[in-house]
Formats: sequence, structure tokens, C-alpha cells
Amino acid sequence: LYLKKYDHPELRILVTRALAYYGFAFFVWNIDNNFCGTLRSLRYENPLAPVFQFHAHWHWFAGFGTYHYMIFTTFIHMLEQGKEVDLKYIFWIIPYVSARHMKT
Repeated sequence: LYLKKYDHPELRILVTRALAYYGFAFFVWNIDNNFCGTLRSLRYENPLAPVFQFHAHWHWFAGFGTYHYMIFTTFIHMLEQGKEVDLKYIFWIIPYVSARHMKT
């Protein structure tokens, strides 16, 4: 609904990333649930043990998805208040919403 109401490509990017992160988190979570025993055995005395901590990856990616959705809702909230907003990034990957100062 808001994607049609406001013509901001940034909104589509935020929603797409939020859904992609959550979708990947769900995928990783299912792998962890179905192959927990196998993954656990791969972690013993393996220098790549953190790679096989799929439950931790689930939390990371679900958190990224939540964060992107929160930025999406913040962006829309500011637009609803009539503010001019920009989507900016920290280190080119972490988005945040910035309100432009309006000249009076």
C-alpha cells in the first residue's frame, strides 16, 4: 500500500532486503532444525566451527530483517508527517533515515 502511495525506490529496497533477510533466516533455521546432529558433529575440532552455527546465523539474519523493516516503517512515518527524508548508509551497508532540514 505505501509502496504505491509514495514513489521512493528506497522503500522498495528496504522491504525487499527485509524479506530477503527473513527468508534466508527461515531457510537457515530449517537447515539447523533438520540437520542439527550433523551440524553439531561438524563443529568438533574444526577451525570452521562458527560457519556451522546455523542457529546463530538465524538470529543474525532475522535481526537484519527486523532492522530493515524498522527503517522502512520509520521512513514511512516521517513521510506521513510531511517531512522530507533520505535513506543514508553507514559503511555503505547499514541504512538509516535522515530528515532534511526544511528552510522557512
